[in-house]
Amino acid sequence: MGTVQLNTNMESTLAADLAERLTEELYVRSKAAVLALAVVLAMVYVILGPLMHRLPALPWIFLGLGLVSLLRLILTFRLKQLRDRGLSMGQLRVVFLGGAGLTSLGLAALNVVALPNMTLAQVGLLAICQTGIMSGAAITMAPNFGTYLVYLLPNLGSLAIMSALYPQPDFGAMFVLLICVYIVSLVVVGHHAHVSFRESILLTLKLRDSAYHDNLTGLRNRRALTEFMTMEADLAVRSWMRPTGPQFSIGLLMLDLDHFKRVNDVHGHGAGDAVLQQLARVIEACGRSSDLVARWGGEEFVIMARGTDRDPPVRLAERIRERVAAHDFLLPSGQHLHLTCSIGYALFPFLVERPAAVGWEQVLDIADAALYRAKEGGRNLSVGILPKANEPGGPNEYPAVLAAELKSGNVEHLILTTLGGPTLPASGF
Repeated sequence: MGTVQLNTNMESTLAADLAERLTEELYVRSKAAVLALAVVLAMVYVILGPLMHRLPALPWIFLGLGLVSLLRLILTFRLKQLRDRGLSMGQLRVVFLGGAGLTSLGLAALNVVALPNMTLAQVGLLAICQTGIMSGAAITMAPNFGTYLVYLLPNLGSLAIMSALYPQPDFGAMFVLLICVYIVSLVVVGHHAHVSFRESILLTLKLRDSAYHDNLTGLRNRRALTEFMTMEADLAVRSWMRPTGPQFSIGLLMLDLDHFKRVNDVHGHGAGDAVLQQLARVIEACGRSSDLVARWGGEEFVIMARGTDRDPPVRLAERIRERVAAHDFLLPSGQHLHLTCSIGYALFPFLVERPAAVGWEQVLDIADAALYRAKEGGRNLSVGILPKANEPGGPNEYPAVLAAELKSGNVEHLILTTLGGPTLPASGF
């Protein structure tokens, strides 16, 4: 059950990352494509120039195509701003699909209005332009095959229908047949391009995830936590340095499984691996989707809980501690174990008056010191360390004073919060 759940979680995360990357690529690749479309439309305008006065609808169709192309171009260059405004990747795909659909309908309208009045030479030149537009789109829209079909079918479908209704002398039927063959070929080529591109992105994501995930538990690893916390810590510091606006803190919890060595010694490393996998699922179930859980090493785990206030993550720590103690760990041999954990936690920024004075790595050391106190206090405890209101020293002195107090155990300028009880009997040893 644990392995199935682990695989499901990883596949779900990978699918979300894949959808995000494909949408980003759709916008990035379309920058040059929309510019190229504008050039081709200018060429089509020249080709159909003699028909402009005879067909009043044509200038309006070109105007509509120009405006839609301009809007699409602006959107492709403002992807980051759109995401900052809160648009999801699903919404961005819908926006792109709408732009592609409007462009295709504009080109279809062009075919319907102009083709009955075109000369043989104009039809041939228009077909060449359409070939260039659709062949290029097969590559630029490879990230989303559905969007490519929306772009392709109304345009070339209307071209085939109008060519059948208003055939050119001598080769009308052959021309319609060629268009149909070309449509089928583009569908096959577009689908192949999509599958190849999707597999390439998926392989890249899997390689990336293998570098940022712990192979045993499927959780993030130390490298992933370090890189993520570096970015999050910077945002948190800036939020507290702003005179106005929302501020947020980060709860850092360090967890260690009590007496884990005895599990390996008595039941073997396979049993230890099974325990760690189940422990990872218990920790994940206690947090929110926005929390990050990482395996720090061995039986140590770090939980990063992003919050909007200065309340210490005592409820989260206690929820994890209690659920671990209540969990029935199933070993590969069929035996059951009841284990406990110890947790230390602290808040970043440690000092809101000087948010950059104590780095997040130092705050994690503080959480580690709290974990050590939980172990010394009898295990199956959660211990938090917070600063008192009047911290010692000046801006440059406090980190050194803090380190000295943690090392000596004299916590004159710190607040300790301890919850929990003595170690429960660990069955099965």
